[in-house]
Amino acid sequence: MRRANRFGSPIKIPEIDVAVISINGQQLRKDGIRFACFLNDETVMPRSKAIEKGVSEGEGIFVLGFPFGLVGKGKNFVIVRQGVIATIRDCLEGDQKDFLIDCSIFPGNSGGPVVSRPEVVAIEGTKNITRAYLIGIVAAYVPYRDVAINPQTGNARIIFEENSSLASVFPVDYIEELVAKASARKAEPAPA
Repeated sequence: MRRANRFGSPIKIPEIDVAVISINGQQLRKDGIRFACFLNDETVMPRSKAIEKGVSEGEGIFVLGFPFGLVGKGKNFVIVRQGVIATIRDCLEGDQKDFLIDCSIFPGNSGGPVVSRPEVVAIEGTKNITRAYLIGIVAAYVPYRDVAINPQTGNARIIFEENSSLASVFPVDYIEELVAKASARKAEPAPA
């Protein structure tokens, strides 16, 4: 089977280390390949919807990915981790491009979806989100660094780096904005 039947040419987005690939869902189904996606008008939560739904710090989230390249033997199901939104207000107000989550993120989670965790109940005075929404993609974990200083020279001898369990997330609006810019760049004719 020719690859062109299933996939379009990728659009690379270096600002967020992501490539967007158009897929032919009908062809994938015909080939017996199961897949799922987030539908923009139903299961994606841009900033405006997040504000409307009252998303704030402490909201539950799931992160999907393949940390350390771990995959199943016969079927490659994602690994699901759960966490909470650590900071989001600055992002929702447009002062920041990303927000932070508190969740164990490792190599292989970068570029993975961050999904809101549906809740049946809510604390008084807050709204509950009753379904899962794509709210962003993992940019990278935020490392904790500790530097050992040589007492004689005052120079750094060694730097210890650990996973702080905080991770930066790009919201879907920012991703869509970058995809639109990258698509426009790709559509431009090559200089003569």
